[in-house]
Amino acid sequence: MPKRTIICSVCGARNPDSHTRCSACGAKLDTSFALDDHNLAETKDPEDISWRWVGVATALAFVLQTALLVILPALVSAYDPQGLPGLGISTLVWFIVGVVVSALTPGKTYFEPAIAAFLMSFLTIPYLMNIADVYPMSLLAYVVGCVLGVMVTVLGAVMGDKWGNRAQRSSPA
Repeated sequence: MPKRTIICSVCGARNPDSHTRCSACGAKLDTSFALDDHNLAETKDPEDISWRWVGVATALAFVLQTALLVILPALVSAYDPQGLPGLGISTLVWFIVGVVVSALTPGKTYFEPAIAAFLMSFLTIPYLMNIADVYPMSLLAYVVGCVLGVMVTVLGAVMGDKWGNRAQRSSPA
């Protein structure tokens, strides 16, 4: 009989099948997160950052932001996302990327979308400062806006993780 391991749904720690509570955080273990040893190699530790998913999140954020901040204003002259509206659009894009990426990935993927949002802020700030002709903001305002955007991305990733775990538990095995 293969040895089974239960992954804690709260902290992601690995526990023997005989435990009813997590040895790391004390949460009640759900047997639907039990894995055989051959499946266990496919899961990641909660401390590990998947750079592949950072790349996916960055690419998705780049495409969406380019569409909403560069292409759409070129097509619709009344649409002008400079200053605070541009930061709001960026934050919304990063939130959506956090939800989508975290819902699709196995395990806890909170920081990958946040790292992607952080990287995107290095493109977003200079671009928004460059296009600002009516509503210029200080560099500090842009930096604070991007920091808040990264924090909102973590919130989106947590929501996406909860949504993804719920979908995994409700789907037939």
